[in-house]
Amino acid sequence: MQNALPDHTYQEALSDLEQLKNEWVISNTPWRRGSAIGGHELRKTCSGHWLEYLQSRRFIAKVREATGLKSLEYVPAENTNRSSVLLYEGSNGGDGIDWHVDGSIYLGQRWAGILVLVENTKENFAKLELQPNLVTTTLPKSNIVNSLVLFQGNHVRHLVRPMLEGGKTNCIESPVF
Repeated sequence: MQNALPDHTYQEALSDLEQLKNEWVISNTPWRRGSAIGGHELRKTCSGHWLEYLQSRRFIAKVREATGLKSLEYVPAENTNRSSVLLYEGSNGGDGIDWHVDGSIYLGQRWAGILVLVENTKENFAKLELQPNLVTTTLPKSNIVNSLVLFQGNHVRHLVRPMLEGGKTNCIESPVF
């Protein structure tokens, strides 16, 4: 879904990202290298207007309309995985996350959304790749910024390929529906 956020809301999100420099939690494990800020911390630290929009009835109605998923709902706000911001950079060998599926404690369908805020790379394809039915799908980088990619995260394998030197991607992992 392109233009997921209205332009002024998208610009506010980018501005908030600049304010979060001291809040990142760094992960360096065999399957994931990168930084993240969890949803509860995000709500405490950010101005809130763009986050409010992401959690609003207006936004979910827009997603339902774009996807045809009429019964799509957010997981409860208390769930720390409901939304978080991820940062992958191209220093020290390159951040990324290997192929994985997301866990889910909920019954029914679980949808993961990746809202790409920044994709600063020299490549033609986005760093996010999906593997539905074991067929790898790459996404063109040209329209990935401010787009929401929605997929069944607990069934579809996905990864963020390692960043090359100087590259940077910021994305909102989730919202989780």
